[in-house]
Amino acid sequence: MSYTIKTAEQYQQAYTHSIEDPEGFWAEVAGHFSWQKPWDKVLEWDFQKT
Repeated sequence: MSYTIKTAEQYQQAYTHSIEDPEGFWAEVAGHFSWQKPWDKVLEWDFQKT
């Protein structure tokens, strides 16, 4: 199964999910890949670094 967006409504739902729950969104997207080793962290960022 792949992660595809076919309609504007699906895009809006995905966008909203990515803003409200970035870790959950990217975990869902990453779940569609075949991994040799599962990931330890889904998302890491620091808004203080430039």
